[in-house]
Amino acid sequence: MKFKRSAASDLVLWSVFVLYIFLLHKVVLFKFPFETILSILKDEDELWVAGVNLTPFATIRMYLSGRAGVWNAVRNIGGNILVFAPLGIFIPLLRKKLAFPTTFFTALFISGSIELTQYKTGLGSCDIDDIILNVFGAMLFCLLLISAEFLLPLLKRLGHLLLELIRALLRPLFGYPMRQKNTKKAVDERKNCAKKSAPKEQNSLDKPRRMR
Repeated sequence: MKFKRSAASDLVLWSVFVLYIFLLHKVVLFKFPFETILSILKDEDELWVAGVNLTPFATIRMYLSGRAGVWNAVRNIGGNILVFAPLGIFIPLLRKKLAFPTTFFTALFISGSIELTQYKTGLGSCDIDDIILNVFGAMLFCLLLISAEFLLPLLKRLGHLLLELIRALLRPLFGYPMRQKNTKKAVDERKNCAKKSAPKEQNSLDKPRRMR
């Protein structure tokens, strides 16, 4: 994608991106109070309490079946998608070329690192479906952003063509109502031009008479 930005804009964009990465880890990994995190890290039994799912779409199917409740399904599935949505916006803005594959591998790396950290520390459940949803969320918003670059000019052209079509349909019915203002303006401009050119024409006619 081609975005023209100044150095200051790049600095602001990178700063916001780093802040997003920090908040992402805070929300996903370090969501518990500090004392609770220390207790979990010291307790080796916590590793056995944390759930592990390595079967793709098992957790997603469980939530979609309704066994966990609608609110839990929306919070888990929607949350995992939306939490990585900003990544799908930042990468195309920061990476002008190869935005789509860069977004995929970046989301896969960050999500995989988080899940592996949760497995090793017990700070959360390790679930491959979380990785699937995280990557899907990043790719979805990346695709929307890339598509917008091509769709917006197309929609603008379609809107212009639609407006011209409406004008063409209304002209026979209302006597060119859409061009009335432009026609009046053109008439005024002709009158002004005629007034300016009149003295010049009069002077050109007077000169031969004086020579006689």
